[in-house]
Amino acid sequence: ATKIRAQIAAQQIFINLTNMQIDTRTSLFYSAACHKLLGNLDLSSEKLEIAKTESGMDIEKFVATQLYQDPTTSKDLIANLSEIEAVT
Repeated sequence: ATKIRAQIAAQQIFINLTNMQIDTRTSLFYSAACHKLLGNLDLSSEKLEIAKTESGMDIEKFVATQLYQDPTTSKDLIANLSEIEAVT
């Protein structure tokens, strides 16, 4: 049930990201995370590499710029993006 909720949330976020006219550093990292959750591993890897290259940031540095109230959210995002990075 948790995995299904995560996939639904990822789909909703992805729809919002695709409506943006230009990719931003933030949208690229989140797009990579969403693609991974949706099972699009090639696209997730591509978006993550672009995000890291264009921003000059690694995953941990990017996540540190995202101010979450719940530290679990940061850990989950790091884990998700790190899994993509491990595959490439």
